[in-house]
Amino acid sequence: MIGRKAYNDPGIFWNADSKYTGLKDNNYTWRHITTTYCERMEKNVDRIGLVECIKPLHNVFAGQGRNKEYKRCVDGRVNFWKKEKKR
Repeated sequence: MIGRKAYNDPGIFWNADSKYTGLKDNNYTWRHITTTYCERMEKNVDRIGLVECIKPLHNVFAGQGRNKEYKRCVDGRVNFWKKEKKR
């Protein structure tokens, strides 16, 4: 499962994965998992910290900065958080 591959996971990523799959094989797309993870990160980013929230995604995608799903789900939200914190 995706969440178990993540290193240094604060626990949100595993929950996002298990929400769809439970203990079975992962039949859902990366989009479902990463979108759910980003939604949960938004709720917990102040408690856990932005860097700690992003680490599991970096590890799962193995540094694939050009991956379309990664950019769509992560980079856009990071920019959103940075703008919100400046206000």
